[in-house]
Order: sequence, then C-alpha cells, then structure tokens
Amino acid sequence: MPKQRKENTPTQGEWFFAIAPFVLSLLVVVGAVVWLWNWGAVERDNVFLDIESSRESELALPVFAQFTMTQTIEFQSDALISQLVLPMYAPDGAQEISIDLRDADGGVLEHWQYQPREFGVIDAVLDLSSPRVLGGKLEVYLEAPLVDHDHKEQAIGLFTESFDEAYPYGNYRIAQNEKSGDISLTFFERVSNWELFVRDLQDDLMESLIVVFKILLLVIFVAIIPHVLVREIFILMKRRVD
Repeated sequence: MPKQRKENTPTQGEWFFAIAPFVLSLLVVVGAVVWLWNWGAVERDNVFLDIESSRESELALPVFAQFTMTQTIEFQSDALISQLVLPMYAPDGAQEISIDLRDADGGVLEHWQYQPREFGVIDAVLDLSSPRVLGGKLEVYLEAPLVDHDHKEQAIGLFTESFDEAYPYGNYRIAQNEKSGDISLTFFERVSNWELFVRDLQDDLMESLIVVFKILLLVIFVAIIPHVLVREIFILMKRRVD
C-alpha cells in the first residue's frame, strides 16, 4: 500500500509561500542598497563660493579700455571647481568681454571670451574646460580692450558688493586701484551626493540622522509588503481548497 503523507509535512505550495516572502524582501533590500549606492555616486554642481550683491543696472560698473577689473579670492579649502557664474549688465550692442581665472602668480588657469546673446541683467555661465581642483589664492580678471572710452555705453557692467565684510578674504580693484568690496560672482564645485551627505552629517548630525531613520523605516515597510501579500494570497487559496 502507498505510504500516506504525514499531516505535518509541508506541501510544495506551502514551501513556496513560506520562502517567497523572504526572497522578495531580500530583493527589495538589495534593490534599495543598489539604488542608494548609485544615488550616492551621482555628481552634481554645488555652490562653493557665492558673493551676492544688488543687481540694479544703474549700479553696474563698466569694464572698458584701461578700466579693467580684478577680484581676488581665497578658497579656504580645495574644491573640484566646474563653473564660474558672473552676474552682469549687458546694454544693447554690448561688446565682448575677456575673462581670466588666474593663480596667485598670475598664471592663466582658464580663459573665456564672452559675447552676451541677450541684453539686460544676465548671468554669464562660464564652464571650466574640465573640472579641476583649486585652492588658495586666485584672481578673476576682466577686460574689454576693444571698447574705448567714447563707446563705454556699450561696455558690459559688473555688480559689486560694497560691504567689505560680506567676503573678508579678498577685494576687487579697478586697474591698479584697490577698492573696498567685491565683485558679485559664484563658483560651483563638482561633488557627489555622498560627499554632500557627509557634510550634512558634520553640519547637522541630528537632522541627518532623522533623514537616515526615515529612509530605513521606508525600506523596512517596503520589505514587509511581500510577507503581507503572500500571506493573504495563501489564505485565499487555502479557503478555496477547503
């Protein structure tokens, strides 16, 4: 006579419903880890140094002929710089302006010839040829040698912040004349999400831990869903069989 199956021996279906939730939960956790790793590796441009000022066109200082402008800056730490943005006023018929990023010895690190395509108050977005690590003392030098004094109304104007303590690590000058204040500009650095997260941890540990806790709760919640779904499906199938 054939042997009868013991009542406490799980069937293949029961084995499946017992194992499936754990497999699905494992896939959810692995997927979350992979997504988090890929998200952390993504790089983006982040503000590294920002000097703000009023952007009223009548306050813009024109760059023309011998009236060159230079902003000295000092990075307090090294950064992978990717972009320089210069707010400026471009009048109708504005002429080209030459911009150099120089090191402390006057060596040219980057050079741009900028011809505005629109007029009014604009942002000149200047990408570096490739992101590069910069630190210490630097200069942003601007000139427009093709614009003479008789045509200065066609000169591009720059905005300045007169409050010297707004940026205490440098000043601007017109030609060789030192001024109190700074040219409005923004440097962007290329940085990964992981690096930004570590900085947030250092700046505000409690807030960052709250974010981490919320993410963990979300992952746990999603990982539990397969257990609940499979259990409900198993109960429904068992009722149909009974």
